[in-house]
Amino acid sequence: MDAADAWTARVGANTHFASIISPYLKAFRSIITEDQPALFRPPASSSTITLFSITQFDLRRPAAFFDTVGKFKAAADQINWPGRYAWQAGVNGGTTDAVLVIPAENWTGLAAPGTTVPEVMVEVYGEEEASELGQQLDFAFRSQFSYTMRVRPGLSLQ
Repeated sequence: MDAADAWTARVGANTHFASIISPYLKAFRSIITEDQPALFRPPASSSTITLFSITQFDLRRPAAFFDTVGKFKAAADQINWPGRYAWQAGVNGGTTDAVLVIPAENWTGLAAPGTTVPEVMVEVYGEEEASELGQQLDFAFRSQFSYTMRVRPGLSLQ
């Protein structure tokens, strides 16, 4: 948090937010997350990423949720599935316990990469275990909220 505060002060982020962004907001919500690098399947390069699909999950059973996500990553790695993503875990309480981030170069890049997640699970684990894992995942979260973010270099404070 000290590094974030130092950056905020150095670039004038609070003043920028208050004068440029805040007047257009009806509401504001902030969460703090921690990367889960063991669950990452990053793109080869991030230099051309312009969009991020973000899905936030309110979990009822975090251990079961992340266990299933880990099994999917193992399956995706095993068959060299082309999809790329990152997982984060919420660390400041509230209703966001997990965040899925999918990077894309353009809108087409957000389309499902050929084989769907359930198809990957069936291919690696078989019908029965894939079904059980799907049910485990479905029961592990209460709700989800999705949105898309676009990179706007001209608005960056970096």
